[in-house]
Amino acid sequence: MRTLLLLLLPTACTTPVTPDARYLGSLTPTAPSDLCKPGKAALRLQDGKALFIPDETTWTLTGTASATGSVQAKRIEAGASKQPYATQLSGTWTAKTASGTYTTPRCTYAVVSGAKPRARRCSIGAGPERKARTSASSQRRTPD
Repeated sequence: MRTLLLLLLPTACTTPVTPDARYLGSLTPTAPSDLCKPGKAALRLQDGKALFIPDETTWTLTGTASATGSVQAKRIEAGASKQPYATQLSGTWTAKTASGTYTTPRCTYAVVSGAKPRARRCSIGAGPERKARTSASSQRRTPD
């Protein structure tokens, strides 16, 4: 019984199989075009889900990120002519980079992104410093 526990213990402390990372990088058109301009992109992977934001817009694609390193995301909406406007990201991820192809009806882009460390967030409590800042900023002065 002890042998079994010792063999299972190291596997409990391994790297998680679902990604949890944020990647920032570039969109580069794969073919020259006046309509397809280079831009920036952001990719967020968490709990097996993917959120891709091309060219710093409000247009977002949602999908999945597998433990084997693949990413798939898409969005299909009705375009101006009521025809489907489909966009898709297909790519791969590692701990340090994510890359792939982003496709729109008019353009195809190469996506290359580097992982950005997640900032640790402290809980915002009502500690002494916060109370002092809050009370000082909330006091209104009246003219004399």
